[in-house]
Amino acid sequence: MFFLILTVVGCLNGEKKIVLYKFKGITLSRCDADKKSYFFYGNCDNETKIINEALVTIDWKFDDFLNAFLIFHEDGTVEILRNGVGKFSAVKRGGKIFFKTYESPEHSRITEKYFPPNHFNNLCRLSDNFEFEAKTNKEFKSNVLADYISE
Repeated sequence: MFFLILTVVGCLNGEKKIVLYKFKGITLSRCDADKKSYFFYGNCDNETKIINEALVTIDWKFDDFLNAFLIFHEDGTVEILRNGVGKFSAVKRGGKIFFKTYESPEHSRITEKYFPPNHFNNLCRLSDNFEFEAKTNKEFKSNVLADYISE
């Protein structure tokens, strides 16, 4: 009985969530597991594949929350823009997903052009709270479509 309870509690705490971000024919798949986000270039709803073939990861265990942005570029690349928290890692180099860390003045200059009323529609906010993420992206008038899938 004790092991059954541990298994159920462990599954609840380690729930994996998948999000598919889509913009102009480009799909980026994200899987969150144990306060770590894995990013896979392409359409995938399989947690194992996303985790094993991720190009970029964000470990947000220390900060206990995720706060970043996705920028879909015209050349088909997707930039993950750090927003002050998390440990970013490039798992495989040379892919179509990359991340950058900017200093505060440059970060503000880049992100301000995406916010209303001067928004570009290719920016999407990332958060560990999917309701907050969806609400904020709607307020930003983002055209990045997000499909939230829980396992």
